[in-house]
Amino acid sequence: MKKLLLLLLLSSFCFLASCKDTQVIQSSDTGTIIGKVGLYDEEGFAHDTSLDATVELEGTSFKTTTNVKGEWTLENVPAGVYSVAFSKQGYGTIKNTAFQFVGNGTANFGGMRVLKNPSFTVSLRNISLNDTMSYTIISRDSGRYRDSVLYSTDSSGHRDSLVVHYYDTVYHAPDTIINNWGSFNVFGSISRPNPRKWTDEVVIYCTKNASVTPTDPSTYLYALVYSTGYGGLELSAARLSLEGLRKSGFVKGDNVNMIAFPTNPEASYTGQFYFDVKLRKNIYTALGTASNTISFTMP
Repeated sequence: MKKLLLLLLLSSFCFLASCKDTQVIQSSDTGTIIGKVGLYDEEGFAHDTSLDATVELEGTSFKTTTNVKGEWTLENVPAGVYSVAFSKQGYGTIKNTAFQFVGNGTANFGGMRVLKNPSFTVSLRNISLNDTMSYTIISRDSGRYRDSVLYSTDSSGHRDSLVVHYYDTVYHAPDTIINNWGSFNVFGSISRPNPRKWTDEVVIYCTKNASVTPTDPSTYLYALVYSTGYGGLELSAARLSLEGLRKSGFVKGDNVNMIAFPTNPEASYTGQFYFDVKLRKNIYTALGTASNTISFTMP
């Protein structure tokens, strides 16, 4: 009896140790997972159909594609915790890296958006450092949306003016004035055949490396999403906090390289991302081609 118990314990340990992205619970309970995918074009509008998006439980053989309505089904799935990935060629990959399935029936995963990678490009031009900064918060909804108009003139006399919008996780009262943030502003331009009526969004990565792989957080220390003005072709990614860089691991004298990626405007203000529970990071997706790199020395 003791030998049998020991054998069972060792078997369970070996099984769990071999699990990586997926932890399949040893159970006879299997079931069905259903869900729906919506495909969006690069301007952020939903397609009429959502055919042939791929849905898979990473690290397993369970994989399927969506029908014309975006519906999908996976059958005979053992109970477990799965990383569920949604993708299509030319689109971003979005994931739920910790989906718990109890088996023994049908679970509705719900809806997921899969966004087309944008074709517009971003070019970064210059950075201006500020020892202090002030801006006014204009109340919208809970007061977490910030709007401000920023002006900067570079050494060649180019003047940028742009309304910048972003979402802050900290609540601020309407019309609050915040002063004395050490900061840096990044200026650049958007290239597209026709200006959008609404905003374009970019993800800006700060790294000590020469390049960035957005799906690999070890290649960068800091990432934020910023918007152009309505219908604008100029980029002013302002209010990037020097304190934020310090907390992310940059120290005085470090070379800070900045690289921007266009992102699908359907995920306005926040970009499309998923939270990777293993890496403990937000991973941005639905990205276009990387911009040039501009740099400054951390003060």
